[in-house]
Amino acid sequence: FAIAPYTAVSFDNHGCIFDSDSATCMGEYYFTGTDSSVTKVEYTFGYKKDAEGNLKIVVHHSSLPYGS
Repeated sequence: FAIAPYTAVSFDNHGCIFDSDSATCMGEYYFTGTDSSVTKVEYTFGYKKDAEGNLKIVVHHSSLPYGS
């Protein structure tokens, strides 16, 4: 799924865990292909604030759901 051409993406965030200067969020995104097909992908992002207080992605994982 990572290198296919897509025309749109939408996020369905299932939740976030916040801990002082970091957060972990997970959910699913839906990629729309050039043929209008939709690919569901599960994701997890880890964020941390840098020295200036800006959020930075420090870990990311995406995968097709089990059984796909």
